[in-house]
Amino acid sequence: MAGLHPIDLGILLLYLVAMIVIGVWTSRSIKNQGDFFVAGRRLNKFLQMMINFGTGTHTDQAVIVVSKSYDVGLSGIWYQWLWMFVTPFYWMIAPIIRRMRSVTCADFFYERFSKGFSIYYAFVGIIIMVVDIGVMLKATGMTIEGMTTGAISANVAVFVMTFLFVFYGVLGGLLAAAITDAIQGILTIVFSFLLIPFLLNAVGGMSALHDKLAPQMFDMVASEGTQGLTLFWIVMVSFNGLVGIVVQPHTVPTVGAGRTEMDSRVGQCFGNYIKRLCTVAWAFIGIGCVALYSLEDLGGHSELAFGRAVTDLLPVGFLGLMLICILAAVMSTCDALMVSASALFTNHMYAKFIRPGLSETHYVNVGRLISVVVVLLGLAFAYAIPSARAGLEIFWRANAIVGIAFWLGITWRRATALGAWASSLSAILVSVAIHRFFPDMPIHHEMFWYLSVGFVCGIVGSWMTRPTDPERLRAFFGKLARPVHGPEDE
Repeated sequence: MAGLHPIDLGILLLYLVAMIVIGVWTSRSIKNQGDFFVAGRRLNKFLQMMINFGTGTHTDQAVIVVSKSYDVGLSGIWYQWLWMFVTPFYWMIAPIIRRMRSVTCADFFYERFSKGFSIYYAFVGIIIMVVDIGVMLKATGMTIEGMTTGAISANVAVFVMTFLFVFYGVLGGLLAAAITDAIQGILTIVFSFLLIPFLLNAVGGMSALHDKLAPQMFDMVASEGTQGLTLFWIVMVSFNGLVGIVVQPHTVPTVGAGRTEMDSRVGQCFGNYIKRLCTVAWAFIGIGCVALYSLEDLGGHSELAFGRAVTDLLPVGFLGLMLICILAAVMSTCDALMVSASALFTNHMYAKFIRPGLSETHYVNVGRLISVVVVLLGLAFAYAIPSARAGLEIFWRANAIVGIAFWLGITWRRATALGAWASSLSAILVSVAIHRFFPDMPIHHEMFWYLSVGFVCGIVGSWMTRPTDPERLRAFFGKLARPVHGPEDE
């Protein structure tokens, strides 16, 4: 069936049934919005680590890093290691997020700036999640099609993945996501390293790999004028990542689901360090594929390198294991993104401003409905983008453009709502202008300009307007000053 050996098929079906059972089991604990959107704020350090690792790690990232490393060498690792220098900041960011005691980042913007800016962020956040889900589904569908030599089409793979994570995510919310992420996170680690010994055997060992590749393919940082990723690229993309990570819509719900600040801190920081280790394996696989396949062998698409290597190199049984690892990697992220996007609409806009005062059951059901709508939009985006890499770069821009306002609001009491608007809208205008008049500008140069203009306009806009009401500031920063040691501190 579908080009799979019965052993591979049996492994795959066992995994799919297990995910459905988890969804049904966790649905029994969902009583209110807090249970659905932030798992009742009862995740311990281990579950926090795994949900942060699982949410932040998915197949499209492996596909993109393998593809970029195939194209330019080991410097392609920075397409995900851009977060390497950002990760230590998570130790400081996590307590801030947990002390917000918010369900979504829109709640933060509502309390710090204004209702209007919080609604603007909610819409932008939903778009960001739609883009991210679409990128993941597209990349994973292409990978599975390549792995099964077309026996399972990308469309069928996307449908199966979508059905499963929607099923258990809609039933169990973020708690289902956390439990499945614990399982799927382990599988993601397995899939990251499983291929390496088989690849080295096919190439003839490390010495043979060095003999077959040009020396610059092993450079971690490329020199100017080459196709690789330069030091300036790494610095700008890393800084852009730091600006944007705090407003990724899933960050507040996943980090805020920890029982205490320390649970959130350990989970966000060390869960993401596990991912940094996995990224090393992806980059190595990319340069290994250069020794095995020409671009013509891959049909002119380097994004097919990972799937082709899996198909050619893994023996019976391992292919089925790799398939469930790949499904695990994407579903462990899509479930949390779906719930987070739903929270932005349901908890922030619908329950606060559209239809306040209704029952918790009503809001949970609305959240489930919106979850499905978000995924359908993500599917539409998956078929609209030319490549997973292009979608990833859209994701980078969108987060940072809103993240400027977050950092101004946290670090500068003089920042105002108009300053927040000025920072975000000016950055958007700069990005649009660059694409219109300088379409060939590298993305890291674009980042320099829209971040610089965004911060300057945010500061100028704040100075030109009346200061924020002192009572509002006192309430906001007073909340951030109160540590969270457990439920009694909510």
